[in-house]
Amino acid sequence: MLKKILLGLLCLEICFAVHEGAHLVMMRANGVEVEEMSFGMGSVLYQTQVSGIKLSLRLIPIAAYVQPSQKGAETLLVLPLLNIMIIYLAGVATNLVLASLVFLMLRLKSASLDWLMEFIRLPKNYLLLFKDAFLSMVTFGFVAPKNNGGLVLENQPPMFWRYLLSLNLILGILNLLPAKMLDGGQAFLLALMIALRYFQVSEPSAAYILGAVDSLMFIMLILLILNGLPMQFVKVLNPPKEEEKNSTP
Repeated sequence: MLKKILLGLLCLEICFAVHEGAHLVMMRANGVEVEEMSFGMGSVLYQTQVSGIKLSLRLIPIAAYVQPSQKGAETLLVLPLLNIMIIYLAGVATNLVLASLVFLMLRLKSASLDWLMEFIRLPKNYLLLFKDAFLSMVTFGFVAPKNNGGLVLENQPPMFWRYLLSLNLILGILNLLPAKMLDGGQAFLLALMIALRYFQVSEPSAAYILGAVDSLMFIMLILLILNGLPMQFVKVLNPPKEEEKNSTP
């Protein structure tokens, strides 16, 4: 059990590093000054500085973030919309690319020769997974996922690769949901703000609309979490006998 927990945390931090590293690279590429890249939450356990950026390791290893400086935040607001979207969605894209590479590696090891077509179909799988999560969220968790987009493996892979594949899929897909604390929510609110400016909505009205949408998205996300999201991101056709026994009602 302890081995599983430690391995899961290791894979989670790898996924966070890939995700936040992509944000960092895109920020630097667009001239956004970055103050800190942090792994975990809470008190700082270790901190160093590389190329003017603080790298922090914190007490609770369940999250990560990239913090722009005040100057960087101001730069971010005046960038073209496309550049901002690329920065917000870079982490999601990188997680899904890594998930795709892990899936390809695992499929190449199998006896089946259908790996190429399955690899080509991955974008469709990702869209179906996002559709499941999105419909569950906007219906406050009452629409159950159809689970027809999960990636299919013939045999159970080693624990490390199973965790790495599943966690990258979860971070990539769920981060696209339009909730403020997620990348998709940041991109959605930004697009909505630009649309309100385009239609010359007054500042008080725009602030009210953005606040209402933000609150609604937060409520939908909380209800989705409370109701549970029984999504199957990875399906194993031939699970080990022990897992089959444990899964028997």
